[in-house]
Amino acid sequence: MDKRFYRFLQATCCNWHNSFFVDCHRCDGCSGFLLSVNHNAVPSIIPVAVFEELSGETVDKYDCIGIMTLEGFQRFYTSWLVWNVEDPKRCSLSQLWESCQQ
Repeated sequence: MDKRFYRFLQATCCNWHNSFFVDCHRCDGCSGFLLSVNHNAVPSIIPVAVFEELSGETVDKYDCIGIMTLEGFQRFYTSWLVWNVEDPKRCSLSQLWESCQQ
């Protein structure tokens, strides 16, 4: 099983309802991301499609603790993203998901 999934579950106390839904329309076919933070305030993310596949649950963004846009996420984590994202022209959430160790 994907370690990123377990890290996300740990950050949300095993309840995806404790996460933010990040509405991302930048990538084709993207159904958004679930976002929480770990004990060091580092973002813990998972694409909604991956979460649904691994958990067997259907995510409704209105059941999350909040909804934010990709731009809102990027503004909130501006300084942190400078050090953790290589291509500022690509979706930062996709890059973070790809760069996480499995």
